[in-house]
Amino acid sequence: MDLAQSTAVSAVLDCARLKDEDKQFSTLAAEYALAGHALIRANPGDEKAPYYAMRWGWMKPIHSLTQATQLLRQIKGVK
Repeated sequence: MDLAQSTAVSAVLDCARLKDEDKQFSTLAAEYALAGHALIRANPGDEKAPYYAMRWGWMKPIHSLTQATQLLRQIKGVK
């Protein structure tokens, strides 16, 4: 495999990873909505966190989708 083919394969894999991440985010955002909360993406330039969980003026920075999943489990456990 030459450099061009290797680069093309890497681009396809990166695209697939991003699609999986988008799907995971969309699923989590829907689950947050069903729990009465919101999960949003931050602006790309936001250095604090890539995601935020929100409800009624409360806002928590979330640093990964794994952390968002853990917080959702806590939220659902309280209800």
